[in-house]
Amino acid sequence: MKFISTTFEGPDKMLLPLLWKDIRLNKYVILLTVFFVDTPYLTTALGLSAFTGEPEDNTPLTERLSIAFPFSLLFLAIVSAFIGGYPITAEKAERTDRFLDYLPPTRLQVVTSKVLIALSLLLLAWIGPAIVYFEYVRPTAVGGMMREGSRFLILYALSTSLILFGLAWLASLYIRSSTLCGLAAFVGWLAVLIIVRRVSFALRHGHTDNAHMVDGLFWVAIGIVVSSLVAGILLFLRTPSD
Repeated sequence: MKFISTTFEGPDKMLLPLLWKDIRLNKYVILLTVFFVDTPYLTTALGLSAFTGEPEDNTPLTERLSIAFPFSLLFLAIVSAFIGGYPITAEKAERTDRFLDYLPPTRLQVVTSKVLIALSLLLLAWIGPAIVYFEYVRPTAVGGMMREGSRFLILYALSTSLILFGLAWLASLYIRSSTLCGLAAFVGWLAVLIIVRRVSFALRHGHTDNAHMVDGLFWVAIGIVVSSLVAGILLFLRTPSD
């Protein structure tokens, strides 16, 4: 109860102003998230005539959104790395991290605000793809192979998004550039993917099983994002602003 009181209902009630500050600081990431993740759906929903060269396109909406779905997931993976790293690196770039040390908010309140903003942005990024998957892609997947393929795609994308988000968040404690945080996260994701694939290959006695591999990758991603958030919070509390 003391943690909740100190963080949300302290005498200075600084969490809401901190959240508003972080929203303004991350406004470009918010716009980037909405633009890159949702634009493929908007483009294909309005029409495919620009791509097909036909004056009219009667492709059903379900098929249009299914075409856009993989592209949206690709953009989502890239955006996830920036979402994880930007809340802290943006503060460093603006040099306001040092200024905050002289203001009433505690470092716990500051990092709580950044975690809430980062997680909210990640949730915002996944709203569109999740709706398309559950309302259009999954119900129209005919046959076991197509259902398994759509399940593999969404789990793989979700795992990649969580890993990139978590690693970028952790890297932002040491790196001042959000771009470099993203690159570090991608290198880490590639290493994790190789390890999980090799372990899955060994457990299956030399046989490749994508369904088994992606299930393992998903649970590894959960572990990485949780441990990265916890470790990042602890490091932020212990490390003074540089």
